[in-house]
Amino acid sequence: MPAFLLIILFIISVYFFIIFIVSPFVIPHLRKIKVPAEINSEMQKTIDEISEKTKDSDEKFIKAILDLLKDRYIIKIWQTHLYPQIMFRKDINKIWHQVGEKQSCNVLNFVMKTILVKSGRFNEENIKERLTFYEFNIHQYLEIKTSNQIVFADPWGYLAGKVDFGEYATGFEKRGSPVN
Repeated sequence: MPAFLLIILFIISVYFFIIFIVSPFVIPHLRKIKVPAEINSEMQKTIDEISEKTKDSDEKFIKAILDLLKDRYIIKIWQTHLYPQIMFRKDINKIWHQVGEKQSCNVLNFVMKTILVKSGRFNEENIKERLTFYEFNIHQYLEIKTSNQIVFADPWGYLAGKVDFGEYATGFEKRGSPVN
């Protein structure tokens, strides 16, 4: 095998090692999202209002949370390469007040999982963090067990317009089933 192919294979191997083995241990919320014990009263009030409006359906509640996140935050493609510091946000109260700011998938999932659990409608065991490979990057989405079904929630993909509610971004496509 020519030397340049070995070098390319080595670089690709190192890249995948860093992305899938090292990153989950270094980047907050990428391996396991821990819901904070306390959130600010403004955030709790918003959660309670949305929960009341959607009390007839967990799926409607999840969709309303995705729409809330879409109204509060923005997504720019390749943002984690240009602004890697956004992946390291850990304070839910600071994140909540960063309206109009760029957020990474792990931070959006942290906010979403916190909202779901603090609503009292879900517990942490109902929500699983999933990692996948999307457009040359590690990507995280949530798998949520409702009373009726498993719902995939990909806040980053949803905000970026890459997926619909019930789908998640993976590889160079989307998977899951849209939820009505």
